[in-house]
Amino acid sequence: MEQMIYLYIFAILILITVYISLKQQSPNSVSAATLFQKVVLLTAFMLIVDIAHEHLNGANGTGSGVLLTITTLLVFGLPVFIALIWFFYTHHLLYRVNPKMDFKFILFLMPITLNTIFTFVSLIWPLYFSIDANNVYSRGSIYYVSIILQYFYMIFPIIMVIANYKKVSREKFFPLVFFSIPPMIAGVIQALNYGLLLIWPALSFSVFLVFVFIQSRMVITDYLTGLKNKGAFENHINNLNMKTKSNKVLSIVILDLDGLKTVNDRHGHLVGDKALNLFAQNMMNSFGHRDYLARIGGDEFAVLKYVDTELDLIKSLDAFYENIQILNKSKVLPEPISYSYGYKVYLGDESQSIKGMIEEVDKLMYEAKFLKVRI
Repeated sequence: MEQMIYLYIFAILILITVYISLKQQSPNSVSAATLFQKVVLLTAFMLIVDIAHEHLNGANGTGSGVLLTITTLLVFGLPVFIALIWFFYTHHLLYRVNPKMDFKFILFLMPITLNTIFTFVSLIWPLYFSIDANNVYSRGSIYYVSIILQYFYMIFPIIMVIANYKKVSREKFFPLVFFSIPPMIAGVIQALNYGLLLIWPALSFSVFLVFVFIQSRMVITDYLTGLKNKGAFENHINNLNMKTKSNKVLSIVILDLDGLKTVNDRHGHLVGDKALNLFAQNMMNSFGHRDYLARIGGDEFAVLKYVDTELDLIKSLDAFYENIQILNKSKVLPEPISYSYGYKVYLGDESQSIKGMIEEVDKLMYEAKFLKVRI
């Protein structure tokens, strides 16, 4: 038990370090970071609750009994809320918005509702747990139901990420899928070996993994669209090659959302932000998950894509056009989206630089925009 306490203290210190680092990040990533901060804080809190519950089990005194009851309620009631917050976090990374509060979402909340009911009913009937007159905790008759209900909100984000793998960048895919696996495995081991405490240290490890691979990189992510920001883009092009080892060549696209200022003036900045967000989502849906997508200005976007031929790029551009038309037909925005773009594919000119290509593509985009205005 003494070694377990050291492990818990170590995990708490790691989580505190992660939380301080998150608070020092740019507030631009507040939407996702706030959800992740809650996961960090609640995980640290549960480490304290879990170890306190273990020490209070069997302790003498009325006060110990009251504290044991409170910690037991938290042990069964709070984990499913942490899992639900993780679902919101994953959903936000994928879609940049919170899930719709409709009938389907109400059904989605049924497991957390049942878990809360069963937890408090266990104070009367030993469903999840029982505590006798000597302050000794015991598992209840449907203890394993609590695990199933908690795992629902841990498995669902994995399915959601895999189903949307085209929208997820490589650096995010693995940690998002992996996050739930260590605590789930630890939960099964702990359920089969009473007295072994593994779940919360395992979750702490997952939290740290996500922080290293995702949240610490949010500073290079555009907070509104989820694409890379201008600073990340400029740094990225300094490390690019014109060709890959498989002889794919670099292509560059620069797109500009037409009339964003007019949309902001007519309908407000919230509608303008929604237009930018939807524009970016359709970029992610149209180009490959290995392509580099960035927002490099207020209404300007860039794509870096390695292709075998120009036709590969045109297919992606056509897919993007079709997706924008579908978006416009849905009328989720008060005005249809239009855009101008320019593109260029590297043709083997060794004197050509990436920055030179970008300048040419930018010029082509503005020429297209000028012609559209003239027409």
